[in-house]
Amino acid sequence: MAGRLATERRSKILEAIRMNGSVSVNDLARDLDVSVMTIRRDLALLDREGLIERCHGGAVVQSEISYSAKRETNREIKEKIADVCAEMVRPGMQIYLDAGTTTWEIARRIRSTDNLLVLTNDVEIAEILLDSSVKIFMLGGQIQNETGSAWGYFATRMLESFNLDLGFFGASCIDEQLMISTPTTDKAFLKREAVRRCAKSVLAVDSGKFGNKAVIAVNRVEDYDILVTDRILTDGQRETLAAGGTEVMQV
Repeated sequence: MAGRLATERRSKILEAIRMNGSVSVNDLARDLDVSVMTIRRDLALLDREGLIERCHGGAVVQSEISYSAKRETNREIKEKIADVCAEMVRPGMQIYLDAGTTTWEIARRIRSTDNLLVLTNDVEIAEILLDSSVKIFMLGGQIQNETGSAWGYFATRMLESFNLDLGFFGASCIDEQLMISTPTTDKAFLKREAVRRCAKSVLAVDSGKFGNKAVIAVNRVEDYDILVTDRILTDGQRETLAAGGTEVMQV
């Protein structure tokens, strides 16, 4: 029981750091109703696992969080989002699956779809489709070790050769003005090109991605045809998306 509670507490710490960019030991101890020493031990463990970076009095988010850590964050919501997205996939389609753990959940659900072609830049997604009948195209280029995703010049140039029916995309950060950003320049170029190559694009993101900003701007939420999320949008955000023609599907 104690081990499970500790695991849940560390998941909450990771989520708080990712959402806010940084946290203090005292704030975490107060919010989670545990001692400062308990929080310090949790942070030390997360730091050793490479999930966060310690700083004076607290911790900050890594520039890129590991794939395994992302997969466990908001997992139930990601699964619900993936269920909705998978319903859009039809036999014979050519689709793009952006790198990410929500799109990985989508891949799990479409493995048995007949005559499906999937293009992805995510090694984990390609692997989960290997023992299916799906025709897999993997973008080449440099592979980022932490996330298992291809990026850079060669991946972007290969992408330019494809015309796809449908694309599912994730996002690192979405600010209050619905601007999407990422810590990595080459990923921004790749994502922009991938959206252009898809006849219909779907942004599949949980609420934890909102209210954050990274250094490199990618595009805007209204650049996608459909937004699938658990996020409760403001009236102003809904009006912006409606004006841009983006359909919102709430889970």
